[in-house]
Amino acid sequence: MQYTGGARIDLRHVLVAGVGFVGLNLAEELAKRGEEVIVVARHGSAERRPRIASRLRGAGARIVTGKRISREMLLENTGDTYYILAGRIKGSLESMREAHVGIVEETIGAARETGSRVVLVSSIAALGIPRLPEGSTILEEERHLEGEREYATLHMLTKAEGERVLVSSGLDKWSIIRPGVVLGPYNYHVEARALRAAVRLGFKPVLGRGVPHIYSRDLAVILAEAGAGRYDGLWVNAVDPRHPDIAVIAGHMCSILGRRCLGIPAWWGLSIAGRLAGRGSPLKLAYSIMARRFRYASRHLEGFKWTGLEEQARGILVEP
Repeated sequence: MQYTGGARIDLRHVLVAGVGFVGLNLAEELAKRGEEVIVVARHGSAERRPRIASRLRGAGARIVTGKRISREMLLENTGDTYYILAGRIKGSLESMREAHVGIVEETIGAARETGSRVVLVSSIAALGIPRLPEGSTILEEERHLEGEREYATLHMLTKAEGERVLVSSGLDKWSIIRPGVVLGPYNYHVEARALRAAVRLGFKPVLGRGVPHIYSRDLAVILAEAGAGRYDGLWVNAVDPRHPDIAVIAGHMCSILGRRCLGIPAWWGLSIAGRLAGRGSPLKLAYSIMARRFRYASRHLEGFKWTGLEEQARGILVEP
């Protein structure tokens, strides 16, 4: 519903900072369910990602932009659910706090006035590095972010701060979805671009360890269900339970393209770069998440139908 000083117009879902590939996958899922979508973003977002914006509009989403994403802007464009999709994987502490904490606070302010549900798309990075043995399986905490943990990167630190702000907000309807590395259609992030490029050159990176990832179509389904209230009051680790080496997915991509790809060891290079990188670097983030070989699982996703890895590989090949 859109809140306009007392008048309410039927609008169902608001994707906050949604001009991105996760927002597009979610918009397409909501459209399949016959629901309406508004995307609220900063000026220039659609211009920076014109193909994403075009596909969002093709899915029936209306894009509204402003100088900044504020409570007032969200009150002018609201619905039954606010999805907070803001995320930065590199940059300064100030820029990450603005994305991961400031926008959460603005959204909470709007939701208090409208009674809307809030779904925060966080990250398994918000868990930091728990003080657990290497290879441990990490489920959702009994109490939110309980226990000792190290925040090795600014992304980890600020994602956790944003989660704490929402949990302590006093809102009645909220949930936190923590995806792993998101791979799938329209992904323009460096890891997806590098993977597609490597496969097309006839190589498949071998890490020698599982990657805590989730397919973007699977994430969209989980988010749509969160928007309907299925996970209210919960924080959910949204990670594909198979934890494949990226070489497995790359192998399927090679087969789809009819290529015989050569396996190239990749962990050695990533571990050196990750150790040397600053706290605002995506390389530090990737290394920190995978170095301890943790497996991430959820108490709340039992019975979820995960997309097959070959189908995921086909989706990852879809360019943004």
